[in-house]
Amino acid sequence: MVKKEKIKVVADNGMFGFVGFVAYVGAVVYFLQGAQNGGEVIYSFVEAAVWPGVVLFYVLSGFGA
Repeated sequence: MVKKEKIKVVADNGMFGFVGFVAYVGAVVYFLQGAQNGGEVIYSFVEAAVWPGVVLFYVLSGFGA
């Protein structure tokens, strides 16, 4: 008979997941301050999710990458 082995996979983001969530909420609050209508509110949520990538792009561009 073939013996089946059990593999245990642990997916734990720990503190980095919490810090990322708090950073996202802070960015949403920051971008919502200037929102005037429903479209800008939705745009604020999208902008809060995308801004880290934009910052990283400009930082890497500054290094000449």
